[in-house]
Amino acid sequence: MKALVAISIFTDDYDMFNHAINYFYYGYGNGSIDNYVVFPSGQLQESNRDQSHCFLALGNLAEIAEMAYKQGVNLYSASDNAILRGYEYTAKYNIGEEVAYSPHFDYCLVNWSDYDPDHISSKLRSLFRPVFEIVYNHYKYRRNIDMPYVFQVLARGPEGNSQYYYDNVCYGSFLFYLNSADDYDFSQLHYDPDAGLVNDIFTESTLGWVANTSGSQLSAADGKMKVTLVQQSNGTRRGDIIKRDGIVLDRKKLSYTGYKDQETSKL
Repeated sequence: MKALVAISIFTDDYDMFNHAINYFYYGYGNGSIDNYVVFPSGQLQESNRDQSHCFLALGNLAEIAEMAYKQGVNLYSASDNAILRGYEYTAKYNIGEEVAYSPHFDYCLVNWSDYDPDHISSKLRSLFRPVFEIVYNHYKYRRNIDMPYVFQVLARGPEGNSQYYYDNVCYGSFLFYLNSADDYDFSQLHYDPDAGLVNDIFTESTLGWVANTSGSQLSAADGKMKVTLVQQSNGTRRGDIIKRDGIVLDRKKLSYTGYKDQETSKL
């Protein structure tokens, strides 16, 4: 659908453009908006598959909507702002909060073993793609509609190229930023600057910290948190952690009391 819209605009092919827009609204498959954002909560058709595919599809939908918007067709508002609802639901879950989940089954479940109709998937949770600036700037600065959970994702820093996948446009902070100020005002997030520092005593609980790198695990004992590090494709090991209110710590920027071995570290 993204290719059809882009090609039709570039070639001034009205029939192809209208075909893609019609499919967006009424198509039989999961590219149709109501077949992908399947519940009013914003739950997606792939929420029970893995989170990375959710980000991929949301980014594709936003890019389709942005191209159409420049042609005078507002897909962003389709189905009661379904793209916004999908983004907010997925962002909320991936910054570490819980979301309501409704059992969902469709024909993809017959062919894919990685779907679970009864539960939201934690697979690849918090592995963010650079797909948020495009949608936030539309709803916030064109429509004056807040997206509080997407805003917390943007607090992670400017969008550059993807560290993992290259299916989406990337560099959203450069391409789509519409705020009149030089930067967003993140002071409204009200983070506790002392959260997770020496005043936290990790005896039996991680006190709201969770592992943020896919495959990593976090545990607490003897006043310290232990993070299992996961080997990345470039050979390095990574084990980010995140506070449930959105504070992110990068393994490369932390000081350690020492390493137990190459696969675990203590903070």
